[in-house]
Amino acid sequence: MHLLSHHLMMHISNFAVRPGKLFVGTDMNLTILVGTKKRPQDACVVFSTDYNRWSEESREFLFSTLNYSPTTFASSRGAYPKLGTRTAFAIHEKIAQYGSFTRFIAKTNSVSVYYHSGGRYFRKCLRKKLSNEYKELKVAKGVEDVAICLLSSSFYYWLWIALSDCYHVMKGDIDMLPVPDSLLADPQVKELAARLLTDLEKHAQVRIRKRADNSQTEEINYYVGKSKPIIDEIDRMLARHYGFTDEELDFIINYDIKYRMGHVNGEECVEQ
Repeated sequence: MHLLSHHLMMHISNFAVRPGKLFVGTDMNLTILVGTKKRPQDACVVFSTDYNRWSEESREFLFSTLNYSPTTFASSRGAYPKLGTRTAFAIHEKIAQYGSFTRFIAKTNSVSVYYHSGGRYFRKCLRKKLSNEYKELKVAKGVEDVAICLLSSSFYYWLWIALSDCYHVMKGDIDMLPVPDSLLADPQVKELAARLLTDLEKHAQVRIRKRADNSQTEEINYYVGKSKPIIDEIDRMLARHYGFTDEELDFIINYDIKYRMGHVNGEECVEQ
């Protein structure tokens, strides 16, 4: 905020740590701020890029291909959203009309689901706790399938990227999620949640990992990308409730798809 008070215009550029690194030896996400000084009476206008992933062979074109869009301060997260396009900006503005997920959090008469706090390319929410990276979320009865669909969607992945540190899902990253009331009455929610969980298990692989003390532990690896068609169905359902246009839905379904689907360097995205 100090920078805003001294600059007429700010450009915020956001860079991922994988697959290419902006600076050799700097193994972290990076943000570069460039500002134009202003007179005290002038207001500051802020523009931001998306969260940019890039490969080393495209380094020489990185800065010349950056896209910026207007962005406004998200007080609930204490950050400027990483947007980068007019479409992303429009989606972020549109969802602001809905109440936050906090209204579904319950301490009594609740059902527990578990969201994965790690993972780079997909978000997921399950009915079981697989490791310490799965955090319990107690929601009111009848909301558990809504939570599973929302927190496993590409829509939520995009929103989390835009507003988080892009490393871990924190409780605040869920609390801030805008949710239309109409979603709770949609019978398709229960069906899609069940299909997604079944499909995740269908493609999962169980591996036995040896520890330093020679003991063994069971590890489940999820190939979430194989369930992308069902995740796309979830996003189409969500689009009806949020009022997204066809262009906005296409943006969400295909967001960062080159990297999420493992089409870089022959990788296959695995999430534990």
